[in-house]
Amino acid sequence: MRRLKIALIVMLSAFLTQCSAPQQTRRDVLKVVEYQGYISEHSLKELVRFNAETGEDTIIIFAADWCPQCKSLKRLMDTGGIDNSLGSIVFVSVDEEWGARLAELLGVLQIPAMIHFDPEGTVRKLSFGQYKILVYLMAQFR
Repeated sequence: MRRLKIALIVMLSAFLTQCSAPQQTRRDVLKVVEYQGYISEHSLKELVRFNAETGEDTIIIFAADWCPQCKSLKRLMDTGGIDNSLGSIVFVSVDEEWGARLAELLGVLQIPAMIHFDPEGTVRKLSFGQYKILVYLMAQFR
């Protein structure tokens, strides 16, 4: 767990220092997420930065279009009444090269996987499997 925390701090630092684009609002990031289904690397960097500045948590769910459990999780989230109006939950595709690298860096070995970060970048919860993730999200966002 300590290794994961160190890796997370390094990853978040790299994300924050590499991004030189102007600040976006969470609403701008959500437009990208809603349009593409998965968040882009640039938008994730901006969301992490925005959430750190505003004191919001970030939940990253690693998934892929070819994964039946991932599709089921998305569908169950939509019908389960999980309120993501703040944009705290984002999906990262492991089919994208940067998404696969990020998953590997964070020790994600299977999908779907969820990592819940507080604004300081500390891991609050790491969970694998559609039902465990769904139960956790329902407790947090319902």
